[in-house]
Amino acid sequence: MPKSGHNGGGVSRIAEMPCELAAREIIPSIRAALAIAMVKKGASRYRVASLLGLTPAAVTYYVTGRRGGRYLKEILADEEMRRLVERVGDVLLGEAPIREKEKAFKALICYICSRLNRYECSAPFARDSEELLASLEKEASRGVGG
Repeated sequence: MPKSGHNGGGVSRIAEMPCELAAREIIPSIRAALAIAMVKKGASRYRVASLLGLTPAAVTYYVTGRRGGRYLKEILADEEMRRLVERVGDVLLGEAPIREKEKAFKALICYICSRLNRYECSAPFARDSEELLASLEKEASRGVGG
């Protein structure tokens, strides 16, 4: 008897944790959205690759639409998620300390992942993600940074 919802990886969807889906499908889509946003702002593919822990070839695949993950279109189509991706891209490209860049990147991942999974993330850095992202939006509206 076949397992219902079997995904081919030996784990039924019932047993799959939200963070497994995130690691496999959502985070690559967020990286793709960030890569696209930062290249559109004029950053080189080499710089974007370095900031996101990717190869320049992967950035090229993202920018040309040859890769991007299952959730990329959904992220880019949602005005709020797209705007937050752009703002975090600005932070990554800016002069903020590396700790602030890491914090913004993690907050973005947790926020978008929670929205796409319809699941509240309980990771320690996720607790403050909405507040951090809201402050980035406030700074953007005042023209600070980026």
